[in-house]
Amino acid sequence: MIGLPRITPTAAASALGLVLLLAPGSARPAAAQSAPASEHAAPVSAQSQGPLVLQPIPHAVIFTPDVKVTTVNGRTSTLIGGSVGVEMDNRFFLGGAAYGLVAPLDTANMFYAGLLTRYRIVGDDHVQISAGGLIGFGEASTYASFAPNGGYAPTPHHGYYGGYYGYPYYWNGFFVAEPEVSAGVSLSRAARLTVGASYRATAGYYGPESEINGFTGTFGVQFKF
Repeated sequence: MIGLPRITPTAAASALGLVLLLAPGSARPAAAQSAPASEHAAPVSAQSQGPLVLQPIPHAVIFTPDVKVTTVNGRTSTLIGGSVGVEMDNRFFLGGAAYGLVAPLDTANMFYAGLLTRYRIVGDDHVQISAGGLIGFGEASTYASFAPNGGYAPTPHHGYYGGYYGYPYYWNGFFVAEPEVSAGVSLSRAARLTVGASYRATAGYYGPESEINGFTGTFGVQFKF
């Protein structure tokens, strides 16, 4: 009797691996299955990009009447005026402002106007803190009473008073820069109460600027259109 060769487990595993490797269709199913997946992924990527859409920047017209309390020619004084401009993205304001001295009128006259900018630092539409400033030009006249002997008279300055009379004035055209920090609280969707603190710095043609420079407190109401 002829003996059959003995097949070990290692030899059987090696033979099975060789058969699978040489089979013509063994690698094709994986390739066939992966191809449709890659072809299907391309349209999804193209659809996810979508068309380019431009979003408009929100903007509104802001009008603010203001009252300023300051010092002019050594006396506590009041200026009235206001600003108007455009607020963009509920943060940045660009416009113009003008202010005139209304009291007192016996020691000085002053008017100035210029470009006003403001940017919201923190807060939202309800409560906010902003920083900005005004840059522009103005003119002022300061008065001082005098006596016949050349001395200065006490107030009132108009006309004859206790041996003193007259009031010469000094006119001054000036450049003004007024940085400001302000806070606002909404009263409604279209109105906001504002308070601010600023310093008015001037550079005059003739001087003296010290009579019209000074710290200023501002109170106003913003109206949004």
